[in-house]
Amino acid sequence: MSQHFDVIIIGGGLAGLVCGAKLSHEGMRVLLLEQHYMPGGCATTFRVNDFNIEVGLHEMDGFDGGNLKNKIFRELDVFDHIDFIPTNTFYRFVHGHTDLLISHDVKKTIELFNTEFPSEVNGIHTYFDRLINHRQFHSNDLNRPQSLGAYLDSIISDNELKLALIGNLMAFSDDPYNITMDYFAKAQGTFHLSSGVFIKKGSQQLSNYLMHYIEKNSGTVKLKHRADKIIVRNNHALGVQYHTVSDPASTLFAESDFVVANTSVLNVVNEMILNSDIKKKYDSYEIGPSMFTLYLCFDTPLKDLGNPAYCTCYFPSEIETPGDIAAKNHQDFEKKYFVLTDYSHIDSGLAPDGKSVAAVVCIDYASYWRKFTKKAYQDEKDRVASLFINRLEAYLPGIRQHISYFDSATPLTIERYTSNPSGAIYGFARSPRNDAYANISKYIDNLFLASAWDKFGGGFSAVIYSGYFTGIEIMRQKRVHKPFS
Repeated sequence: MSQHFDVIIIGGGLAGLVCGAKLSHEGMRVLLLEQHYMPGGCATTFRVNDFNIEVGLHEMDGFDGGNLKNKIFRELDVFDHIDFIPTNTFYRFVHGHTDLLISHDVKKTIELFNTEFPSEVNGIHTYFDRLINHRQFHSNDLNRPQSLGAYLDSIISDNELKLALIGNLMAFSDDPYNITMDYFAKAQGTFHLSSGVFIKKGSQQLSNYLMHYIEKNSGTVKLKHRADKIIVRNNHALGVQYHTVSDPASTLFAESDFVVANTSVLNVVNEMILNSDIKKKYDSYEIGPSMFTLYLCFDTPLKDLGNPAYCTCYFPSEIETPGDIAAKNHQDFEKKYFVLTDYSHIDSGLAPDGKSVAAVVCIDYASYWRKFTKKAYQDEKDRVASLFINRLEAYLPGIRQHISYFDSATPLTIERYTSNPSGAIYGFARSPRNDAYANISKYIDNLFLASAWDKFGGGFSAVIYSGYFTGIEIMRQKRVHKPFS
């Protein structure tokens, strides 16, 4: 006999957890199923010796400027249990002789760029006005979407300035010409309006808290349980079939009034509802990129070894224009630009006193790694890790001897732990050619998507909003409609 719940949430990533917390807060009986042994998806950490290694969070936009997370986190009592540490800079851009430290403070940032690129003052002010006042441009962009790269080309001539302005592009896309200016402006502008924060002791703290919040409010969280099928009748979602990870042959059922998929819409249509007509709706959607991540533990604070910034974006000389970025991302790892996050610059709580944790990340693709046999795959992981240590050593001589542990993750690692197709961390590419708005509720009543694959896109704040507003929509429908039976 199956149990009945008000809502079943498939997936314990941040969007699923926030959705579950919101709905349990509203008194709904929630069942959340998560395949992993801990919640969080990309919002997790893992322990190695006395180091706590952050998996996915480098920086999240903060709480200034009317940021909506203020309301969400206050409603869910997050601020009473989680410490958020301000990051002291936005990012550092290093390219040849150019070395710029970009602030969250937009006035300071404009002053910096005006000083470094005096012939581009008009373009600089136009660009930052677009970031800070992005809402007024939204309706125009919907009718004639323009890429970030095309927008920069239209207002700025200096390619070095263009590269510096999008030094942290990796946080959103692999190609400035394959992301809309509207999407980029909203995301990038929020960092300048709200500053940046890191979750002390790592993002697992927030994930664990939200899981316990659901349980405290009479919800049920089942870790190591994987959903197999969404039960649909007459285009209405009625429940979920699932199994325990320890026993793949097991078959369990739960009924519900609503189902939330905290996963890729491709997983839903290809594996859970098996509807070929709906599947065709998403066949043309372009999947976004993944990442290679090198996790580094040091026996001393990395900042004491000469690293001057929390987040540094290193661009190789081979990238001369924004148009070079996409091609280099598909070449060997020595040609790609990469980002170093040095957690020793803040009170991260990830390492004991006198030691530190850092991460090197670059854009990557699952297709590159699928061709390897098991042994060759590990050998290539080791080669790429060694290559990035060498590249980092060139910027910070002497750091190699202070590395006490390192490990790496490929797109296939992300795919395995999160079930995101090809390890895509941001869902669909937010391209001018891509609708990129997956709304499964248009086709199946009482079925919702809350993840990086919906209209909010990827990133910590985006999936928090996705989960929260999915919860609000379910509450609205619960008030308006009687449950289907």
